[in-house]
Amino acid sequence: MTTNAPARFHWRAFVTLYVTLCFLLLAASGIVLYVAPPGRVANWSRWTLGTLDRSGWQALHTVFALLFVLAGAFHLWFNWRAFWFYVRTRLAEGVRLRREMALAAAALLTVAGLTLADLPPFGSVMDLGERAKESWSSGGGEPKLKGRETPKEIPAGGGFGSKTVGEVCEQLEVPLAEGFARLGARGIEASADTPMKDLAERLGKRPHDLVEILIGV
Repeated sequence: MTTNAPARFHWRAFVTLYVTLCFLLLAASGIVLYVAPPGRVANWSRWTLGTLDRSGWQALHTVFALLFVLAGAFHLWFNWRAFWFYVRTRLAEGVRLRREMALAAAALLTVAGLTLADLPPFGSVMDLGERAKESWSSGGGEPKLKGRETPKEIPAGGGFGSKTVGEVCEQLEVPLAEGFARLGARGIEASADTPMKDLAERLGKRPHDLVEILIGV
């Protein structure tokens, strides 16, 4: 007689697959942020890709980068014996490969130095990304705000939904009276103690949409 016992959950396989999927997501979000428009342009143009705006992609990239490091630590813990054996073996080989190790270290330092000095060919990678970002606003047309050339950039992952209107104004250095005036111009009534989340739900908007109103986008 056989029993259909539940299959055992394999944590080692879970961590390995999770690390792989995190890497793929980080690669995708990194490419998106590499060519995405600057924050000020993304804000006034309401730029999105795949239903996510720039701040959404930045939040994904940051959170999954932290989780990738954590998952990598668990992956190392599950495979510690194999990893330590590999390290000892390579260290033993390294004694016999001194020239190769020295050349590899020199190559690493050269790439790092050329990159930080913004010299070709590696500095060109950042230049290419900057040109891609600038191309989004190359045609001009950015709105000019009273007393400010360009809109204040909205920080990614600001957690605006958990704050009050007053706290958001303080965080973004927007005078409270000015923020209320901008909300009032849109027919929105609020006080300094009004939770952003509640106000957004009442208006059928996102907290991010209200932040754009407060900063004058």
